[in-house]
Amino acid sequence: MENLNQETQHTEKPAYARNITNPFILSALAGDNSWYKYVGGALLIIGFFLVGQTPLSIGLMVFAFMKGLDAESMGDIGLIISSGFDKNLFLFLNIVAFMIGVLGVWIVVKFFHKRPFLTLITSAKKLNYKKLALAFGIYLLLTASIEMFMYFQSPDNYILQFNAGRFAILMLITVFFMPFQTSFEELYFRGYLMQGFSFLFRSTIPALLITAVLFALVHSGNPEVKKYGFWVMFPYYCGFGLLLGFITLKDKSMEIALAVHAANNMFSSMFLTFEGSALETDAIFRQKEMDPMTMMPYYFASMFAFLLICSFVFGWWEKSTPTEQNAA
Repeated sequence: MENLNQETQHTEKPAYARNITNPFILSALAGDNSWYKYVGGALLIIGFFLVGQTPLSIGLMVFAFMKGLDAESMGDIGLIISSGFDKNLFLFLNIVAFMIGVLGVWIVVKFFHKRPFLTLITSAKKLNYKKLALAFGIYLLLTASIEMFMYFQSPDNYILQFNAGRFAILMLITVFFMPFQTSFEELYFRGYLMQGFSFLFRSTIPALLITAVLFALVHSGNPEVKKYGFWVMFPYYCGFGLLLGFITLKDKSMEIALAVHAANNMFSSMFLTFEGSALETDAIFRQKEMDPMTMMPYYFASMFAFLLICSFVFGWWEKSTPTEQNAA
């Protein structure tokens, strides 16, 4: 991929973008898309994220030392939590890494690629907050509806563990800081890597598939993957990555994907948790047993329902020019 100056982008697309028509991907043409900058940028962002894990690592080391646990115990989150490590503190320290990660994304886009940070989200001149709020509400309602259905199917599988004091702290952390966690993953996978791979392969389809697989692989270290098995949880994470990537390409912006990811994780954080979850918190309800194989059909059905609703609400079936799409 060659460099692109601002004058050229308005007259003729470079070779690596010639077959791409999606305005979201083409918004990256506002900057330098040299392949080596994407390689270096991707690694630097991961570096920022790893540095951001330092507070959590120190906290776990101090806790393990005080409890007399060995070094191997630090990797067993379930053991750490059951040994008394504060769940709210663990959640916040975990999110700190994603906050630093977002900073890394901003630095790379701003100074490596020399383009506006907004081009990582949309080709429009500003964020569509109405779309963000609407998509968040729709997905949250769908998720809550499915969980209510599961509850009425097996009410004995749910334990009410509401504690007003601890939940208040959890709510503050979830509402004000959880979006950093979900936004980092969207900015990195559905934004930075999606645009970069689209230019590399000169097509959005390989980019969609690769980012979904990478998204699933990155989550393979989650506690629920260790508990239920890689091949049981891989379809869930890969499916979620495909859903978010497809929505981003179909809507020609990332607002809906940002909203969906935030709604999904915030619901899991505040309303329902289970042993072995990556978000094992002081949520209102705890599930005694979570059966991924039973949940999977409902999960994919909710994906289809969400896409169907979005197609009507956001007018995906309508043919429109990039200009009209950006103005929406």
